[in-house]
Amino acid sequence: MARLTLDAVTRTFGAFHALDRVSLDVRDGEFLAVLGPSGCGKTTLLRAVAGFEKVNGGTIAIGGRVVSSGTEHVPPERRRVGIVFQSYALWPHMSVAENAGYSMRVAGAPKEEIRRAVAQALAVVGLSGFEDRMPAQLSGGQRQRVALARCLVQSPALVLLDEPLANLDVHLRASMEDEFADFHRRTGSTMIYITHDQAEAMALADRIAVMDEGRIVQVASPQELHGRPATAMVARFIGGGLVLPGEARATDGDGACRVRVLGLDVRARCAGPVPPGPVQVALYPRDLRLCGPEGPGIDCRVTRVVYQGGEFRVELVPEGAPGLRLTLHAAESGRPAPGDAVRVSIDGAWVIPGP
Repeated sequence: MARLTLDAVTRTFGAFHALDRVSLDVRDGEFLAVLGPSGCGKTTLLRAVAGFEKVNGGTIAIGGRVVSSGTEHVPPERRRVGIVFQSYALWPHMSVAENAGYSMRVAGAPKEEIRRAVAQALAVVGLSGFEDRMPAQLSGGQRQRVALARCLVQSPALVLLDEPLANLDVHLRASMEDEFADFHRRTGSTMIYITHDQAEAMALADRIAVMDEGRIVQVASPQELHGRPATAMVARFIGGGLVLPGEARATDGDGACRVRVLGLDVRARCAGPVPPGPVQVALYPRDLRLCGPEGPGIDCRVTRVVYQGGEFRVELVPEGAPGLRLTLHAAESGRPAPGDAVRVSIDGAWVIPGP
């Protein structure tokens, strides 16, 4: 296990900032997911921590030891970092045991030491008895577990996982999420999990770091990211929030305020006192519901209804804002049909903090 600390890390390619003064503190034994859209810098971040990319500025420290800075670069093989790639990266002509023990053989470790380390690693990932099988004889999930075992035999201070479920089908992905969670419980390793899939990140991580355009914009628990996004980008990316302009009217205290959005006065959640004036408001499907003609609401037209297992996703267009798309969830018994005119109330919202 090892604490990972990044302080104002910068990595540039010409004029492009792949990492722009990134700072991050990952606790010893923590499972942290780095989440963001394609091109946001998360893979460059992983490569910089692993030692495959030199940084232009800032520092990276593993277990209190600086391994990267503008003037210092410890090579990957001396960082005690284990990496699991999405492609598994197994040698097809080597058995499971040979793949798992490859790094120890290259380092010249005694055969008996390699045998013991491989047996222990395969036991941890549930592959005891598979030592002599070839990669072609394994399922995708089993190959991924061999990659985990290969990582374990290095006794890494830190484990990096680079979108390890991207090549698996949906059923195997769910199974492997359990495998990774169990792997973390058994080893207590500090783990950094790179992904663009928010469902994976929320299912596995203690905390999630959201990246956008080379910067970390928020680090928080899955619950806080979903309920209290720090920026409009996080609100849109996590949980499909819709960000709209609003007008703050008053702060009620106890984390609540009153705002006007889409012509309605709404009691919203907020991070602290909100001065009267323009604000950005995040609305989620859970904040909207179908209502009757009486009382405050928004007149909408249903454009699409999609079954999602036990409930329906209803997509709507407000009559007064035809360029806007709203989404809410409805039970099977009360769902409308495409083309229906309906009325929608807003039962909650989140005021995005900041200037």
